[in-house]
Amino acid sequence: MSDVLVKVDNVSKRFCRSLKRSLWTGLQDLGSEIGGRRHGGGSGLPQSSADVQLRPEEFWAVKDVSFSDVTPTTSGVPNSQIHQRAGGASP
Repeated sequence: MSDVLVKVDNVSKRFCRSLKRSLWTGLQDLGSEIGGRRHGGGSGLPQSSADVQLRPEEFWAVKDVSFSDVTPTTSGVPNSQIHQRAGGASP
């Protein structure tokens, strides 16, 4: 049986097209969290991207992505080649 090395569940990342708006809403969110409130209502971290309301000019770059990795050689470059390229001795 394989051991899972990395497991990621329901990862989401949103961005804003406007840097100025992104900085402003970031400051607003920080102030709200310090005051005990969160954007989109509720308290604590949202459980999923469905709990988050997008603001104008925001978009999901990644939404509810899940994966797991069971192979130790995911980089595609064998360890011996990494040592050789770095000038080290090959194992």
